[in-house]
Amino acid sequence: MTRNGPTADTTDLTGRPVFENRRAGLETWLSFVILAVLAGMLGIILRVQGTFNPAVELAIGLQLQTSDLQPPAAVSGALDMATPAELGPMGPAESFLPENLSDKIDGKAELYLKAGFIRLDTQRFRVASVPGAWIELSVYDMASPEAAFSVYSMQRRETGYALDGLPQSYATENAVFLHQGHVYLEIVASTASETVIGLIDRLARQYIEAHPVTDSGEPADKELFPETGLESNSIQLISANAFGNDALNDVLVATYRISGTELTGFVTRRSSPEEAARMKMDYGNFLTRFGAVPLDRPEALHGAAVYDLMGFFEIIFVTDHYMAGIHEAEDLSIAEQLALDMHQQIRQVVDERRSSR
Repeated sequence: MTRNGPTADTTDLTGRPVFENRRAGLETWLSFVILAVLAGMLGIILRVQGTFNPAVELAIGLQLQTSDLQPPAAVSGALDMATPAELGPMGPAESFLPENLSDKIDGKAELYLKAGFIRLDTQRFRVASVPGAWIELSVYDMASPEAAFSVYSMQRRETGYALDGLPQSYATENAVFLHQGHVYLEIVASTASETVIGLIDRLARQYIEAHPVTDSGEPADKELFPETGLESNSIQLISANAFGNDALNDVLVATYRISGTELTGFVTRRSSPEEAARMKMDYGNFLTRFGAVPLDRPEALHGAAVYDLMGFFEIIFVTDHYMAGIHEAEDLSIAEQLALDMHQQIRQVVDERRSSR
């Protein structure tokens, strides 16, 4: 006789049919699977909703930055000039005087102060077409064109290159530097993109157009240096404390490279030949206080003083109103020849100036 329902081997120890336990386990397992699928779908939906398309983000960012730009307008004082339409001021202009210059350029303020610093005006601009980029214009008002040339020459970067049509300027990867009359100008950008560099160049030229001058600030005494061996753009004007000597000021220095040797020539004009002679003596005494030994060199330029300072040679001589010489040379014979060439050049220029009066 056939029995309906489960047989004895299909029940568990409690007497419940085994297939009912299996069905209950299957239903539980399916419930977990369904919940997991739903949770995964919910996570995907939330992630999609919370994520912007990068192109949309960029477009929104550009719209926000462009809308934040203030319309280009002339700014006051030393910054009075038209600016490219792509630039908008990032806040108000700032000004610094001698007493707070170090707040802006801590570590370099002393160089400007000794040269004859009067005032610094700065303005930072946002570049509309380059997100996050800015350009800062800094105008240093100096006491004289010579003072402006001094800080320009002392701050010159070795990586600088000349700009077409701007003879008193140079550029680096992300900046332009120039001197214009009694003003020294720096235009520095946060990035070196082609667009930003083009705007820097335009800003420099617009500044020069807005502030024409008659005195370039180039020292006339630059022509006292012989051209042979002279390194291009190496002439500097040290306004104070030249070579660590507090009494030595307004000194032009130039770098030479002769027969593979680097030398530094210097020249400074004094009020009279007598003062130039006194300065020569004072500078010689300064050297001996630091251990320099005077050398007897009959073959040297007549009247020149030669010193050995721990293996480096100093040569000092006087020609007319000028004290000049060679600083810290390694090769004495090459230094003596350059000193002779400088003496002859100074003598020639002085005579030409007198004859042209």
